[in-house]
Amino acid sequence: APSALRADDRLPAVLRGLARPARTGAASAAEPARSMARQLAELPEAELHRTLLDLVRGTAAAVLGHSSPDLVRPARPFKDVGFDSLTGVELRNRLASSTGLRLPPALVFDHPTPEALARHLAGQATAARPTGDAAVRAGLDTLETLLDALPPDGVSDELAARIREVLTRPLPGGPSAATVRPTDDADELAPELIEAATDDEMFDYIDRQLGSA
Repeated sequence: APSALRADDRLPAVLRGLARPARTGAASAAEPARSMARQLAELPEAELHRTLLDLVRGTAAAVLGHSSPDLVRPARPFKDVGFDSLTGVELRNRLASSTGLRLPPALVFDHPTPEALARHLAGQATAARPTGDAAVRAGLDTLETLLDALPPDGVSDELAARIREVLTRPLPGGPSAATVRPTDDADELAPELIEAATDDEMFDYIDRQLGSA
């Protein structure tokens, strides 16, 4: 249960933070699990594997009643540390609840070590990760949300320069942002114009580009 996950300090902090109080109703109860699966998929590959390995070891320790996940070694088979069919199903249920992934009952026996199980969970978590255009569109949606949340007094010069750098980067097989017209009757947005633009002008241009994407 999410409340139990928040209280269990054997789990990775990132997953304890994802476990929020669930509202009543089946649909509301499913929302935290979907959020966990989505946020896991967004983690970088190395961090995802490390997080899931910590999760597997911490959850396995909790199921067995151990005080520390250090007693569950990554390469040691689950059966060697005391798992049987009942505790294996309990581990599967807890992992499914904490990750939001659909997992088979025989999960522990199909992937007999914490290391192997973590690799499997990482593959499951990234299977729905958007690729290509879908990933870029998702990133643009996130960028638009972040821009809307910027303070009214502007941003740092460092951030403004970073945004300009991204906007002028050449696109594979297409024009760079520096050659995209901000309006139908405007001049091309050349690099020298970008350098001379104020922060307000740049964010106005970004808003127009995101609105036309």
